[in-house]
Amino acid sequence: CGRGALLLAVLMVATASPVAAEAPASFTAAQAAAGTRAFERYCVACHHATLRGSAHGPPLVGKPFLSRWAGRPSAELTTFIATKMSAGIPASEGDEVFVDLTAYIVQANGAAPGSQPLSASSTRLLGPPDAVPTAADAGDANAKWEGAA
Repeated sequence: CGRGALLLAVLMVATASPVAAEAPASFTAAQAAAGTRAFERYCVACHHATLRGSAHGPPLVGKPFLSRWAGRPSAELTTFIATKMSAGIPASEGDEVFVDLTAYIVQANGAAPGSQPLSASSTRLLGPPDAVPTAADAGDANAKWEGAA
C-alpha cells in the first residue's frame, strides 16, 4: 500500500454516509502504543514529548488541538498527518503508521482504547463537537473528551 491508497480512502470518506460519522473514533491499545513509538521517533522534535507543541509544531492535545479537530472524522487527521507531516517518516513504515499516530493523539486527548481498530478511512469522529472546551474549561480540556467505546 502506498500513500496514494490513503488518499483514495479519504475520497471514500468524503462520500460516506453522514450517519456513519456519529460515533467517536475507536482505536485499539496496540494502535496507540505503536503510535506512541512512531511519535517518539518522528514527531517529538517539533511537537514536544508532552504533545503541547513547540516553536516548530502546534500542540496536539488540549484546547488548541480540540478546537481544530473535535467533531471531524478521524480520517481527516490521518490524511493530514500523512500528507502534511510525513516528510520525516520513511515510506518503509507504511500507511498504518499514520493511523497509529492518529490513535496515539486521540488517546493523548483523553479517549480510551476499545476493541475496534481505527482505519485510515474511518468516518468516526475525533470526539464530539462539544469536546471543544470553553474558556471556563480551559484548565481541563481533556475532561470533555468522550472516548471510544
